[in-house]
Amino acid sequence: MVDGVRYDVYTPTTTNANRIISAIAKKNSQAEGIVLDLSQTSVTRAQLGNVLERVRGVGANNIRDVIILGGN
Repeated sequence: MVDGVRYDVYTPTTTNANRIISAIAKKNSQAEGIVLDLSQTSVTRAQLGNVLERVRGVGANNIRDVIILGGN
């Protein structure tokens, strides 16, 4: 929890950007924020695009923030 907001850390190993978005969306009931650690995947920030917009676009409206680590 950071400043009263529940965060979940997700470190994907898949090389499929759409699967990463889907997995984040499934965390909708668990957390309001996601720390996305891209150190174990070759997927880049550019391939993911606007993660928060994409996640909310599939109905994960509880997620308010996505912090991305790595993935130059």
